[in-house]
Amino acid sequence: MVRIATLTFALFLGIYAQAQFNFNTDKFIDNLIGDVRSDRPGNSMSALTCGFVTLQVQSGYRFQRWNDPLFDGSYTNRMFVPTDIKIGLSNNLEINTTFTHESFKAYDATFDNTVSDGSMNSPLLGVRYSFLKGRKWVPTMALQSRVKFRRESMGQNNYGAEFILATLNDFGKLDILMNFGLVYPGFGNGPVFPAIFNVSYNLGKTTIFAEGNYEFQWGEYVVDAGLSVNIGRDFVLDFYGGVIDGFSADHWFAEAGFTYRFSFMKMMAKKKADEFFKK
Repeated sequence: MVRIATLTFALFLGIYAQAQFNFNTDKFIDNLIGDVRSDRPGNSMSALTCGFVTLQVQSGYRFQRWNDPLFDGSYTNRMFVPTDIKIGLSNNLEINTTFTHESFKAYDATFDNTVSDGSMNSPLLGVRYSFLKGRKWVPTMALQSRVKFRRESMGQNNYGAEFILATLNDFGKLDILMNFGLVYPGFGNGPVFPAIFNVSYNLGKTTIFAEGNYEFQWGEYVVDAGLSVNIGRDFVLDFYGGVIDGFSADHWFAEAGFTYRFSFMKMMAKKKADEFFKK
């Protein structure tokens, strides 16, 4: 089926190219496939999949600081390396996995003591299905379901699960993204209900955003903002940071990361087009 699609696509390119002056095949295919679609930056999840026959990697480094309000000079630094690997099976369906390496350094000013440690958290394996294509006031909608594997060494004795409904309203340069979740952490406690509201504005190769994230079970909220920069059509750099106020303390974070996409569909289309034009 993929072979037939690429052959048909190459034939269409050939007919179109003959009718145009100085036609650039690579540029046409890049425009047809579009830019990489990422969940980064921010905490929200996109209502779009990574694309047909696509491999995508998203990763970054987060520094998080918590200053203890009860003991002056006491603090905890937490470092995270979150990584997502996504495989697009169609334009509407992808499978994905998420894992994070976590480390921390805690200093207790009362006892002049420092403790540090690091480990890999429980990985998540998920499926995302975009079931409604919209525009402007009609949202694009997707459902993300993930299972979190047990990690008894970190106190997670049960399997966890996540169910996230993502909606995207596309107004051209302005996008409004919302997430509504039902999450079972796997630590024996009940479900939590996160909600995220994200607004982004496209300035060309740079996109700026701001978002708010509220967790109804514990009353914790996160406010963050940042930007992403497209380096070509398949690579994005991002930078953002924010504050967390669930613990009534000076709690903030900063993160930088990247997204890289490898589109097998684009590779096959370019190969077929090159073969066609060489004949």
